[in-house]
Amino acid sequence: MSSTSKCDIMPTEVLRIILQHATSSPRILDTSLETLHEAAQDQPPKLRHFGQDILNSMPTKLALSLVSKQFRNLTETWLFEAIIVTEYDRIPQLCELLRAPSISDPTKSKGTLCRRLDFLLGRRGHYWDGEAGRNALGTLLGLLPVCPNVEVLIVDPLRSGYDDRSQNFLALPPVFWTLLGTKCRHSLRMLTIGHVAVNPKHVPEALGACTQLQSFEILVGWYGALPEALEKRITLPNLHRLKVYNFETLHCVAFPNLRSAYISTNDSLFDIRRFQYKFDIQSLTHLEYRGFYVDIFQLATVFPSITHFTLVRAHFGHRRWEFDGDNVIPNLKKITVQHYYAWPTGQPILENIAQLCEAGALPALTEVEYVEHHGLVRSEPRDAVEMTKAFQRLNIGYTASKRWLSFE
Repeated sequence: MSSTSKCDIMPTEVLRIILQHATSSPRILDTSLETLHEAAQDQPPKLRHFGQDILNSMPTKLALSLVSKQFRNLTETWLFEAIIVTEYDRIPQLCELLRAPSISDPTKSKGTLCRRLDFLLGRRGHYWDGEAGRNALGTLLGLLPVCPNVEVLIVDPLRSGYDDRSQNFLALPPVFWTLLGTKCRHSLRMLTIGHVAVNPKHVPEALGACTQLQSFEILVGWYGALPEALEKRITLPNLHRLKVYNFETLHCVAFPNLRSAYISTNDSLFDIRRFQYKFDIQSLTHLEYRGFYVDIFQLATVFPSITHFTLVRAHFGHRRWEFDGDNVIPNLKKITVQHYYAWPTGQPILENIAQLCEAGALPALTEVEYVEHHGLVRSEPRDAVEMTKAFQRLNIGYTASKRWLSFE
């Protein structure tokens, strides 16, 4: 007499929910601003936006898919939900697999199940160069058409023999933006590009087609001329996080609901007030700035809703912010100072912030954070005790930490 297993008598939908909870990681597809900020603090960022969660879940997914035919059918959705590509030689095999019919719905391909695609050649110790270096981005163009429902796309290959400090990046071909604006236009919510040079003239129209886009990051510089002024300004209604170098390259794009932005400039004559005339970003609450001196009071005038300001400094000088008694910043609750290579010390900025608080210029400020980034010397942040006491007297929380740079 044959016996019936408990799985055979369990309703399929109940079993599906159990398997989903056992294999899924919701935050890998979460593009809310809070989750994006949490992911940005993940150190070291070898696999962006909680990519390690994907790797950690794969042994469980594979083991469950081997239990029985029923389990294999049910786990297929989560097996192909998130794909990380690190090995160049396996891409043709992956494309063939993604074109194959889905087990649960033979009218669709397995590629339609993919909701997140991480194109990370050269990561996790996989060497690639030579022919792969010339053809790598072409293989990405072959993957996009077979993954039309991708919601999170991370293109961040690390070329073998180079590191984050190298400028020897591959160039992203124009057809990439064409595919993005046609194949992924209705699904894409997050786009992150790193270690690949981008020509800005191809970007605005492709982004304009992706109306669901919520987060856009380009972690390297642009090349080529700025895009020409378009007849009609492109609007990204759902974009709430933007991180690009040379922010003004997107002068023909509007972001009515932008809440978090990164501005980087090498212009010693940079004036934050220019943004008032090119962008209407009244909704911005989080701003990260890297470059030469910027007046915090002018910044609050341009972005009146700002609650968290991050100042990223490398070797640029800092002039004191002067309070005239009237230009109070009412909404700023947190200031983060990120200092690279620990020289010169960031203490003058911190002392300046403490003096402004004493003078009443920052009435809402409740937290100050100081982060030293260093690639070589592992020591504690300097002046931590002294500055902690200074901010404690003002009833302001102060934290100092040190992070070590990773060049993978």
